[in-house]
Amino acid sequence: MFSLSRSVALLALSAIRRANPGWSEFEVNLRFVELHYGKDLAKGLREFLDRRGPGRPP
Repeated sequence: MFSLSRSVALLALSAIRRANPGWSEFEVNLRFVELHYGKDLAKGLREFLDRRGPGRPP
């Protein structure tokens, strides 16, 4: 990942964590996907990971 893109992504993740201090990293990452790629993709990703079972990230 290019350093500017990486920096922006890390800042966005940090802002989501600050706004939602009780959220797991899984929830933070799903919110990032929702904000940057849309609700439909985030919903599909969550459903896929739920179907995948307990091996999913915490």
